[in-house]
Amino acid sequence: MRRAPKVSQFVADLVDGDAISMDCLGIDRMLKSLGYRSSIYSDRVHPQATASAQPLRRHRLEDGEVTILHYSIWSESAEYLLSLRPPRLVMVYHNITPAEYFRGFNPEAERATLEGREALARFVPVTALALGDSGFNCQELEEAGFPRTGVLPIAVDFEKLNATPGRRLLRELDDGCVNILSVGRIVPNKRPEDVIKLFYHYHHRINPRSRLFLVGPGDMGMAYRHWLEAMVEHLGIEKHVSFPGRVPHTDLLAYYHGANAYVCLSEHEGFCAPLVESMHLGVPVLAYASTAVPETLGDAGILFRRKDYQAMSEMLHVLVEDKGFREKLVARGRQRALAFSQEQVAKALREHLDRVIRQ
Repeated sequence: MRRAPKVSQFVADLVDGDAISMDCLGIDRMLKSLGYRSSIYSDRVHPQATASAQPLRRHRLEDGEVTILHYSIWSESAEYLLSLRPPRLVMVYHNITPAEYFRGFNPEAERATLEGREALARFVPVTALALGDSGFNCQELEEAGFPRTGVLPIAVDFEKLNATPGRRLLRELDDGCVNILSVGRIVPNKRPEDVIKLFYHYHHRINPRSRLFLVGPGDMGMAYRHWLEAMVEHLGIEKHVSFPGRVPHTDLLAYYHGANAYVCLSEHEGFCAPLVESMHLGVPVLAYASTAVPETLGDAGILFRRKDYQAMSEMLHVLVEDKGFREKLVARGRQRALAFSQEQVAKALREHLDRVIRQ
């Protein structure tokens, strides 16, 4: 009996809640459902992911194996595959945050992103197929010289999103205040300081019974976090702005279910999975139209091309208070989110793998 083809994924970190890790685990599930033998190898296997990944040193290349590198930063996995030169190497490009965003906050991230950007073209001659998780990323691959490209969006696990939210936190959020939410790593390219500025305008000029939750881990160390907290204190809104950090999944769902609106003012996104999570869970979105954000959001949210905080705060008020408009936007969001279901992405994955195996 013929053995099923083997597909191995490689990722720098596998950690709960991270978008790239979510994509890696989603692809693993899809590969197994499609009949492939699937394994994940990681530079650093975090404790909660030990059942899902193996250390990089355990990998042994098989004849006919397809290797998938998730690329967003220079890593041991990238270096390993570049030296191994496997004949069926597929790159899944999540984009590389420009190094200048980390300057002055995190020298290690600055160096790794700079190295990752500089090394991208070195993969051109050894890559069978380069996939971007958005058209925006795919365009960067083509500009870097990759001759064979395609789009493979991040598959969002709707079943996991449909789980029961944390009831205690949800009750706390349901106290009559308007809850504004932003989810993601607390890093400079995502511009949490701009979300804080927008909230300041909304809170002071429109609705004092409102609060902001910036949910996500602080990857820049304490200096950046302290700077943000100092800004909040300077603006006099420290009682109304919370940094919950990395939270359990049930609490994350509670924040989504308790949110009146979702705000994304990031300046650099290769995909932006929280937009899809918000749309699926019925939270209307206001976002800054940068990089891959317009592509992911489609016509299912409000996009601003300039950060006019007064105008954005007024539109935020409309999103919260205008029931008819809100319902239309929520319906559009739920429909748009279906494009990123595991069923839809699995079809694209099968087609891409067929291209690689046939060549």
